[in-house]
Amino acid sequence: MPDGKALILPDRLETDVDLRYYFLGEFKPLWLRLRAAYVDQDITIGGDTYTDLRLIVNYDF
Repeated sequence: MPDGKALILPDRLETDVDLRYYFLGEFKPLWLRLRAAYVDQDITIGGDTYTDLRLIVNYDF
C-alpha cells in the first residue's frame, strides 16, 4: 500500500524455508520436515513481527 512517501514500501514481508530429510536403509519410511516462517507486518496496520517454526516427523506405513 502506498504510504504517501516517494517510495512505496510493502506493509508485510514474509520469508519461508522448507527443509526435508529422507532416511535410508532401515529407517527408510521415516522422514523429517522443518518449516520456518518469518513475518514482519507494518505497525501502522496493527501488525506484528513473529517467527513460526515447525518440526514434522513422518512415517510411511
